Amino acid sequence: MYTWEMVNFINERNGYIGGDDLTTILSLNLNPQITYIKYFPTL
Repeated sequence: MYTWEMVNFINERNGYIGGDDLTTILSLNLNPQITYIKYFPTL
C-alpha cells in the first residue's frame, strides 16, 4: 500500500484499526516500501 492508500484505509475505519486490519497495515511483506515503523503511544 502507498501512503495515501494507508491513510484512506485508516480513515474508512474512523481512525481505529485493530486485529487483521492492523496486520495488513504493518505487514512488511504486503508493503515493501515501508522501511521502519514508529509507534507513539497516546496516554
